[in-house]
Amino acid sequence: MMQLLVSGRFRIRQEALNAPRLLPQPTPIEVARPADLFERLNPVRGGQQVPLSPSSINKYIDCPLQFYYHRVARLTPHEDTDAALDNRIFGNVFHQLAEDFYKPFEGKGKIDPQRLAYYHEHPERLNPLIEEAFAKNNAPYRLVDATIVRNLFRRMLAYDYRLADLEIVRLECDVDISLPLKINGTVRPFNVGGRIDRLDIARTPSGLRTLRVVDYKTGTKEQKANKVEDLFIPKKSRPYYIFQTFLYALAVQDKVREFTDEDLPVSTVLFHIPLINDAYDP
Repeated sequence: MMQLLVSGRFRIRQEALNAPRLLPQPTPIEVARPADLFERLNPVRGGQQVPLSPSSINKYIDCPLQFYYHRVARLTPHEDTDAALDNRIFGNVFHQLAEDFYKPFEGKGKIDPQRLAYYHEHPERLNPLIEEAFAKNNAPYRLVDATIVRNLFRRMLAYDYRLADLEIVRLECDVDISLPLKINGTVRPFNVGGRIDRLDIARTPSGLRTLRVVDYKTGTKEQKANKVEDLFIPKKSRPYYIFQTFLYALAVQDKVREFTDEDLPVSTVLFHIPLINDAYDP
């Protein structure tokens, strides 16, 4: 063919044949707003209004339709059951271990750092608590998983025993705040809140005592926000952990005196456990 083109003896016409791909246009999914939307989002159970969780608000920011299916229509996604310890159960086991370990220190004032350092230096003493944490979460106990949990917890202990004047105020503490919200043209008080992993008091490097909202994260990906707007812009890298912790802090700030006799400033701490090292600053 190339020789025929080069010789010029024949008049050759080149044509390209193609068939355009006709892709069906997606049909927009529209959902009518139910008249009882407020009651679905803030239902009353046992005489108390159930707050909307920060994780649900995160769903709404990222995908309003997913929020509707999950929080309004109450549809539960199918979850594959895998014999391996998945990330969700792994996180639950770590949270259970942290709660059980720090429970004896809750509301008892300043912790002697040497008590924390002892368990850091003798991690085998944590084994009964680790086994119990697996059992409480109906998770299969495997030595390799237990070792990972223990090593991660030692990292947190290494950070905690270096804190000045650490006090455990509350563990797995439920907090909420009432915010004005306009629904169907009517402004009503709307409860937002959830469960804080740990509420403690500690001194910052500058010596300031703060009431800290502590959130444990067992993942390795650290989130960052350069400005407040980053918390609300839907994108894959949106720092939803930070948004969640800020909401908790807002709720705590509204009720500081319920947790301590001092008017302490409230700060947030996102503990990315796998990232803890000597220079780590949550």
